[in-house]
Amino acid sequence: MASATCLLPVIFFTACATHQTQDDNGRKILRVGNGSEPKDLDPALVTGMLEFHIISSLLEGLTTLQLPDLKPVPAAAASWEISPDQKTYTFHIRQNALWSNGDPVTAQDFIYSWTRVLTPATASEYAYQAWYIKNGKAFNDGTLTDPSRLGLAAPDSKTLVVTLESPTPFFLALLNHHSLYPVHRKTVETYGSLWTRPDHFVGNGPFKLTRWEMNWIIAVERNPLYWDSGAVSLDEIDFYPIEDDATEEKMFRVG
Repeated sequence: MASATCLLPVIFFTACATHQTQDDNGRKILRVGNGSEPKDLDPALVTGMLEFHIISSLLEGLTTLQLPDLKPVPAAAASWEISPDQKTYTFHIRQNALWSNGDPVTAQDFIYSWTRVLTPATASEYAYQAWYIKNGKAFNDGTLTDPSRLGLAAPDSKTLVVTLESPTPFFLALLNHHSLYPVHRKTVETYGSLWTRPDHFVGNGPFKLTRWEMNWIIAVERNPLYWDSGAVSLDEIDFYPIEDDATEEKMFRVG
């Protein structure tokens, strides 16, 4: 499977205390000690690894990183071509890529999301990750105000053409950074800062957000509409914001 779920077990086992079990119905659940309470789950705004652990289960970029060599491989994009001058990337988004509410994932979703990251009012600390896009830095610093001049185009709903400022050999790997994950435009515009709450969250990743109790638990469950859902072995992941190492160890030992 070439999806974000490939990386989840490695991230968790190298960075957190984890415990996998089954509930009374035989559902496979991974319980993760995830440090402190996340500040948010908006990929444009968060900066920490503990948020990335959760977001990477809920959202998926155009590419992901293959284990063990961390080579960029297809994720939301099924394939792509790179121009001879190494400055233009044409991505073909999977025909069966869906948001968790059933909407198709489109090229316009990525254009909206990346433009949102670069918009000065968003105040994204990781906006510089999108400066490699033509006119990205100028738009982000306010020198350029017309978003149509960004190096982003959608010839059709499943084709995304990205033009860069200059050849960027690591661009495909960069697309696995959470700041370049897509967000669901209608949900963001309808609910504003509250779009990341369980009642509203719409994602395109292998899991969907079902529970967020502050300072206790964030739970995600397998997303049946994910394009590679059949390859997702876990039914649920529970993230616990445990800051104290001794407390985490005690919770781990008692399951």
